[in-house]
Amino acid sequence: MRKEKAKNITKLKISSLKSALIFVGVITLVAIGLYFINPPSWPPSILQYVVIAIWLALSIFLTIVAIKMNYYTYNRYELVRHIFTKEYVIKYKDVLYIDVEWSKKHSSLLIFTSLGHERYLPFDKERKILDLMQERCKHLISKEEYLAKFPNAKIK
Repeated sequence: MRKEKAKNITKLKISSLKSALIFVGVITLVAIGLYFINPPSWPPSILQYVVIAIWLALSIFLTIVAIKMNYYTYNRYELVRHIFTKEYVIKYKDVLYIDVEWSKKHSSLLIFTSLGHERYLPFDKERKILDLMQERCKHLISKEEYLAKFPNAKIK
């Protein structure tokens, strides 16, 4: 069974813009935090220009790496989200509810699992992930049934 999983793997790339915006937002917040910890003097010294240049180069490099290493793979049994070196596996049989309205509005897939967890997955470039999950998740139930099973679930 494991060999069959390895043979029929398809890859979906996550939107580069969405990945870059998230990463640039984090980089900006860290830069602002560092600025307020030790504000630069005026006029800036050579060391401050060097630090800014290194920070900018590192940020650009890490943003490109984040775009390249952020994707999905899927096969008959599961969807796997790859983020850098980590893999998050979502088995189709564990997905009980997909919030289609919220997903279309926010361009991110919102699924609820059989353990009562909610998962947010950004859409891929072609926006195929929503159709893929609706097609392959065979144990989907209605919103009311899910809320009856998991009353503390925060379905939007």
